[in-house]
Amino acid sequence: MPPLVVLAGSDSRPARLTDEGQGYRALNGYKSAFLRIDGQPLVSCILDRLAASDRFSDLYVAGPAKVYSGLVSGARLVDCNGRLEGNLRAAFEAVREDHPHGPIAFLAGDILPDVKTLRTTMDRYFDEAPCDVFFPLAEVPDDPAMLGPSSWKPRYRIRRDERSEPSTILPGHLIIADPDALRIGLVYRLLALSYRTRNRPIGERSYTMFRGILMHALREDLRQLFTLGLPDLTAALVADGAAVAMGLKSGNMTCGRLGRAVRRVTVSYGHRRRYPRRQVLVPILPDSLSLARDFDTEEEARAVGAEWHQSVRASTAAGGKPGTPKRAGAT
Repeated sequence: MPPLVVLAGSDSRPARLTDEGQGYRALNGYKSAFLRIDGQPLVSCILDRLAASDRFSDLYVAGPAKVYSGLVSGARLVDCNGRLEGNLRAAFEAVREDHPHGPIAFLAGDILPDVKTLRTTMDRYFDEAPCDVFFPLAEVPDDPAMLGPSSWKPRYRIRRDERSEPSTILPGHLIIADPDALRIGLVYRLLALSYRTRNRPIGERSYTMFRGILMHALREDLRQLFTLGLPDLTAALVADGAAVAMGLKSGNMTCGRLGRAVRRVTVSYGHRRRYPRRQVLVPILPDSLSLARDFDTEEEARAVGAEWHQSVRASTAAGGKPGTPKRAGAT
């Protein structure tokens, strides 16, 4: 079973909402700490459910000790307080102290996953392992109203295979990856950009991500030239990035084509050559919405019984005004 890291950093700015989300109150700050369910911090609820699933080995929480000290039980606290990219690096280094090799799971700290969903998702992963990356997508009901206060979130149309009709999906917030297979610096950057642009239209999102990693790709290809490797990253980024953006926009992208495109960009050439049969898997899973519905707004948090509670001590330590919830649009 892989170790898992709960990414419990802070959104420095409120999430950008789509037009359909206007009127909702966007949250920012340390949501894993300040959202409480029956008085229990969200991070504790997440850890309880992860432990109950019995599908992970060691558990870690990546976030600032000044906020999470005393809130984390049954997991190792990785003290970090940077942007997502920096938190990912710190978490990876901490996990590798205990687990020198093998896959690592990462989970966003602003969701509340169902125990049953965790078990069925991980059982699917175990059936497919070993793979380079496993990134499940949540199938969305035909009626968007069933998403409740999350109905404003951007959705995508993807085919399971060439013969199937497109399914409507939301990206999940659980990813399992073998860091030894990856262009790890690039992946840190991609994940940070992906999270930052998660609520933008596909065209704008693709352009922002492409621009954000282009210089990294050029530097990597230059390094490959000097080490007699294959400088294929920039070409893959341009060709596969464009194909994915157009496929997602048209609804003609399949899970297999998406996985192959992501593998060419994120997995090192040497690893692909050594393990040609390994895959990046992006399966569409039914009944897995709890992995996709992150709490960008106060309304989404309330839908699962969560309320914002920020103590004077925690608020001051986090750099806010004592007792003031860090949310946008609140009155």
